[in-house]
This record gives sequence, C-alpha cells and structure tokens, in this order.
Amino acid sequence: MPPSAWMPQVLAVPLVLALCIAAVARQAGPSTLATPVVLGTTLGLCVSLAITSLTPAVVLPWPVLCSTAWLTALLAGAWRGGLTWHRAVQATQAGTLVPPRHHRPVIATLRRHQTLLRLLVARDLTLKYRGSLMGVLWSLANPLVMTVTYGLVFTYVYPSRTEGFVFLLLLGILAWTFFSVTARMATAAIVDSGSLVKNVYFPRLVLPSATVLFNLVQYVVAMLVLVPVLSVMTGRMPSPLMLLVPVPLALLVAFTWGLALMLAATTASLRDVQHLLDVTLQVLFWATPVVYTLDIIPAGPLQSLALLSPLAPFIVALRSLAFSGAMPPAIVGTIMVLYTTCAVAIGLGVFVRLEERFAESL
Repeated sequence: MPPSAWMPQVLAVPLVLALCIAAVARQAGPSTLATPVVLGTTLGLCVSLAITSLTPAVVLPWPVLCSTAWLTALLAGAWRGGLTWHRAVQATQAGTLVPPRHHRPVIATLRRHQTLLRLLVARDLTLKYRGSLMGVLWSLANPLVMTVTYGLVFTYVYPSRTEGFVFLLLLGILAWTFFSVTARMATAAIVDSGSLVKNVYFPRLVLPSATVLFNLVQYVVAMLVLVPVLSVMTGRMPSPLMLLVPVPLALLVAFTWGLALMLAATTASLRDVQHLLDVTLQVLFWATPVVYTLDIIPAGPLQSLALLSPLAPFIVALRSLAFSGAMPPAIVGTIMVLYTTCAVAIGLGVFVRLEERFAESL
C-alpha cells in the first residue's frame, strides 16, 4: 500500500485517542482495560468510515478499516494501562498504599534488584544446561534445525524464488523462537514460583523480566554465531547498516517483555491462558512472515494487514538491515514503536492490577 493510503489512519489516530480519553476517563476505573479497547475499536472503525464517506478519492477497504480499529484499540489500551501503573507509583510515593505493595518506576525497580535478576537468569541457564557437554550452544539447535528443515522444503519441494531465502529464513526463525519461547515461559513465571511469591516479598516484576533476559541471552548467542557463519557460506557480507540491528532488536525485546508481563499476570489468575496461547502461537506463526517474505503477498490491503501481525514489523526491519543493507520503510518503524509502547504500557497496567491477587491465586 502506498504511504498516501496510510495518511488518513495516521491522522485519525490522535483524534480517536483523544476521544477515547475523554469518553473513558469518567466512566472506567484506572485499571479497567476492556472498556477503552472496545471503545477504541468502535471509534477506529467509525473514524475510518467517516474518512471514506467524506473523501471519496481515498479508498479504505475492510482490511484497512480493521487495521485502523486494531491500532486505535491498542493505543486506548496502552493509555489506560500506562495510567494504571503511573497512579500506582504516585500512590506509593505519597505513602497511601499499604506495604508490601510497592510500585516504583520500572527502571529503578529493576536496577535496585539487578542482583536478584542476575541470579534468576543464571539459575535458569544452569538448570537448563546442567550435565550437558555443549551447554548454551544447545540454544542453536532449535533454530538451526528449523532453518534446515524449512530451507530444504522451500528449496526442493516448493522452490522459493526469493534471493538469499535461507538467510532471511534464519533471521525470521531466530526472532520467532525468542518471542514464542519467551511467551510460553512467561505464563509459568509467577505460577512456578508460588512458594517464593507467598513467603518472600520482592517486586514480582522481576520474575517475568528474568524470563525475558534468559531467552535474550540464547537469542544473542544464536545471532552472533549463526548469522556470521551463514554470511560467509552465502558469500553475502554484511553492510554498515548491520550496526543498526540492535535498534529493532531492542524494540523486539521491549515488546516481548510487555507481553510477558501481561501473560505472567493473567495466567496466575486464569490457567486457561496457557492453552489459549498455544493455539494463538500456531495461528500467529503462519500469519507472520517467518517462512516467507511480505513481497510474495500481492501489494494492497492484504499485504498491509500482514504487516500488522504483532511480530511482522520487527522481522521485516531485521531482514532489511541484516540482509538487504537498506533502511526499513518508515511505516515499519512507526508500527514497531507503536507496538512496543502499547505492549509495555498494557503489560504494566495488567500486572499492577493483578499483582495483589497473586498470593491468593497460587
């Protein structure tokens, strides 16, 4: 879709967000996320339809209308989630919350308990690779096997015409493995630490954060080992833009962290989240350009809709910088920042809302 087709949506988002804030502020409590999400979806569709009726030259088919509603709902949920965390921090600083429920700014909390965070990550790494000869190098096995398997299928069974397909496949599988494994482990971050949560006070935020860092270590090891090896094997030397790969990588980590907070908190109250996540990840894998590239989808609303898959902009950006040696499109960067901001805000809001129930639920 040409950038001009996205302009009405980009201009509509601030207006819809302002309407959400005005409508919800007096109706919903600070921790209610369902109301702004539903209201944001409705307003997003209404604004898109209004733009279509007022400007006949701008054609907004249903995939684009749905994407506008999806983005608007995310913004509305992010606003409410961020407000929930902010009010909890202010209340604690003012001394109006009863200990042991303390909410400090996120960076300060993690920095204050960085020793505990390191110990949890080291414990998980030690337990996972205890007694193995290869140690952390086993983290290369899963993405390597997936890359070889899909590479053989799309080379000999269903040949792909995409240049450097195996390289692109590896980048997609590495990002997907980090995201999916972290999401699955996050559902057990609070549940599996029930005795610790019930008997010792510490910021529960540390538990899902340790899960993200644990998988990040393995992701970085795989990137540092497999990407250079594949570059040499394919004769495709990295461009200077490869130095910018940490930017989308950092956004991917922050996005996954926000999602991990939400999954850890909701699973502690509702165990069905684990089973629902397994089904969702299976669908999301094929809805995300992991084993294919976006250019195989005909240009138009469907391609734009595929780009809105939660992990798609991160994979597209990583492939552009690491393989193509080109800056990703502006819309990709915009969606990455939007998704990251919304995931962190909503994750913090859900976590602070449900944190006081952890001991009762476990």
